[in-house]
Amino acid sequence: MGRRRRKILRMPKKRIPNVFTCLLCGKKAVTVRIQKNNEIAIVQCAACNAKGEVRLKLPTMAPVDAYSLWCDEIYKSSKKA
Repeated sequence: MGRRRRKILRMPKKRIPNVFTCLLCGKKAVTVRIQKNNEIAIVQCAACNAKGEVRLKLPTMAPVDAYSLWCDEIYKSSKKA
């Protein structure tokens, strides 16, 4: 009369996304390419062809950081208009 073994539940690790949501068209189609030699990141939407260049402040910045800087630029330009 032994007891039953408990099932071990493993939690999946959360990963940083590679494709982001576009602020202009709302589709999940934004990709970020980092050019380390020029210290810039090119953010481009495949659906609406919105494109922007972001200057990298640190050499260790990830695509998520470049995407957030691009979002900040879009929000700044929409507030001015």
